[in-house]
Amino acid sequence: MDLQKFFKSLAAMAIGIMLLVIASGCSAKLPQGRVATPAAAMFIPRQAPLVFSLLVDPQQLPPLTQSGQRQTSLDAKQLLQSLLAKFGVDYSKEVQPWLGEEVTLALTTLDLDRQPQNGQQPGYLFALAVDQPERGREFLQKFWERQTLAGTKLSQERYQGVQLTATIASQPPLTPARKNKKAKTVPLPSLATALVGNDFILLANDPRVLRNAINNVQAADLGLAEADFYQQALASLDQKRIGLVFANLPELSQWHHQPVINPAQELSPPTYDRLVASLSLDPQGLVLDTALVAAPGVELPVGAPTLDHVPETLQSLPANTALALTGTDLSQTWARLNQSLQGYNVLANLIKQPLITAQHRWNLDLPADIFAWVEGEYSLGLIPVQRSTQLDWLFAVKDQEQVEQGIAHLDQLAVQQGFSTGNLSVQQQDLVAWTKLQTAPAPVPASKARTTSQPSPSPLLSAEVVGVHRHQGDRTLLASSLTALEPTASTLATDPDFKQAIAPLDLPNQGYVYLNWPQLRPWLEEHFPLLRTVETLASPLFDHLKSLSLTSYSAQEPIQRNRIYVRLS
Repeated sequence: MDLQKFFKSLAAMAIGIMLLVIASGCSAKLPQGRVATPAAAMFIPRQAPLVFSLLVDPQQLPPLTQSGQRQTSLDAKQLLQSLLAKFGVDYSKEVQPWLGEEVTLALTTLDLDRQPQNGQQPGYLFALAVDQPERGREFLQKFWERQTLAGTKLSQERYQGVQLTATIASQPPLTPARKNKKAKTVPLPSLATALVGNDFILLANDPRVLRNAINNVQAADLGLAEADFYQQALASLDQKRIGLVFANLPELSQWHHQPVINPAQELSPPTYDRLVASLSLDPQGLVLDTALVAAPGVELPVGAPTLDHVPETLQSLPANTALALTGTDLSQTWARLNQSLQGYNVLANLIKQPLITAQHRWNLDLPADIFAWVEGEYSLGLIPVQRSTQLDWLFAVKDQEQVEQGIAHLDQLAVQQGFSTGNLSVQQQDLVAWTKLQTAPAPVPASKARTTSQPSPSPLLSAEVVGVHRHQGDRTLLASSLTALEPTASTLATDPDFKQAIAPLDLPNQGYVYLNWPQLRPWLEEHFPLLRTVETLASPLFDHLKSLSLTSYSAQEPIQRNRIYVRLS
């Protein structure tokens, strides 16, 4: 039996079920799960990098429905059936009869022997709740009988009163430590199982994982279930959930560790060290409630500004906005974002790189030149350009005394950089444009194309608009083009799709991030080619994805709560 293949398939199963959960959220009959907390958490060590739990019988998940009346052949039952069939297991006949309402997959450790010199050897634990103990015991017995008949060597032991059975690889993998001819080669187990207390069947890639799981039950201070940070996070989340995700952020970041651009950032301790996310369904999609647990010694900004209403500045963004960010007090929002990204350098570089590019293009210090004077409500929108994959941007901010001063400062910077500023009237709208003069060769008339004695025509002079701003009621608008400021029949604030996208996000909150997937998809695919591969692998989700929206709430020490809504068509 191929260890790597087996556990990659188990991981694929968990991811596949999660995608099906997301993509089937538009069904009228929504399972909610009767178990709010994964019982298998008692087996998981507190330092486990990643855990995913499905807290509902897979049989209850509705099939994925596509447009019209056609239904896909992919559902949770068929996914489990196809994956387990590769290992001679019939899900419907052998697993489904005894499977309870919990399936948990955990990456328990990044390296079982904790010896980096011989490479990482991750530990995996797959826990399936048992509803019918006798049938579960019968399944294990018949499974191992088939392995023995196939010539697989087995090892058995009794550990803390629990029977452990494992396969033994006939040829151990070659590691750097074993390249030395004098090194002793010991066969390594590749699959281990146990039935614990008639409640769970455990599968692991090494008996050490099962021994540690049993130890975690015996000593509550070792297991995840009794950890204070875990209990606090669970208590802050919605109890009506069908799934739960746990991540140890510092451990997980070491899985595929990458060097950072600025080595000094490595010295910064992370703001958060644990993430717990609950998954629940609504008639149009999936709601993820997340709780970020602050690292020891880190104080969260509890008194951060919040909104008790949808910002009025959204009335300035058109309904076809591809990406919108809105909130209040941009300076403090930027400070909170910087604190949240502290210690997670790869993510920080990914998010900040577009800002760095914009700063270089405009020769601006965004935090000092713009963020500092936006103390009221603001909205930033990226707007599709017709017959193009490019995006215009439009920034709307509620007028205050410092806003007028800030715009005047930007006008001064534009002049210093060689741009011209001037008043224009477009469609009865008074505005100020920043323009850049440029020349282009004048076209040569066809009648004179063959005449070389004629002097060349003078080059054409044109003005390229690089920025524009104007007032609209009690708001100031700043945009990348004249087109972005054109009045529209409907705004984002009144758009039914946007209203539905933010409906599950409770008020008060710290603002919204809204992504219109059909509008933003062409731009993302052009700038991130890898996205097409991800879309292919997760087509049940992306084929139905309509929008993503998220918000954050005021922190309550030591928890920062966020909510993400995945809306489906």
